[in-house]
Amino acid sequence: MCRWLVNVMLAAASTYKRPRGCGKPIEKRSCWHKGISSMKILIVDDEPKIAEELKKLLEKEGCLADIASNGEMALDLLKTKSYDLAIFDYSIPPPTGLELVKYVKANGLKTRTIMLSGYYANFLLAHTIGADEYLSKPFDNAEIIRIVKKYKNNKS
Repeated sequence: MCRWLVNVMLAAASTYKRPRGCGKPIEKRSCWHKGISSMKILIVDDEPKIAEELKKLLEKEGCLADIASNGEMALDLLKTKSYDLAIFDYSIPPPTGLELVKYVKANGLKTRTIMLSGYYANFLLAHTIGADEYLSKPFDNAEIIRIVKKYKNNKS
């Protein structure tokens, strides 16, 4: 009788269909449903605390993030790697955030750009040279995530 019960249970288990999403690692599933996992993002800011906070926030959402503390490091990364999105501080050691946006646009890179600045007066200049978005410091984390999701959805 026990053997019969085991056979019935095995037969039932073989016809059972798992719900969608089962069997995926938890970390991937939690990022996957938010819609921005695996975006490659470059963060360029000369303030290490801000850069690290942004990196943690974006990695928590499933993004892959690199940090550059000045324009030279950012240029090297832009020349050697491909990014979906770049977040540039307006006033970093040369080349500045504006010059980096110009570089991205002039070289036909498909990288979207966000300009960060503590001064609202820089807003018009950033948009004039082609920055896709502008955020003033201090920025809201939810706003960064909203923008990243927007460009992830446009990319797909």
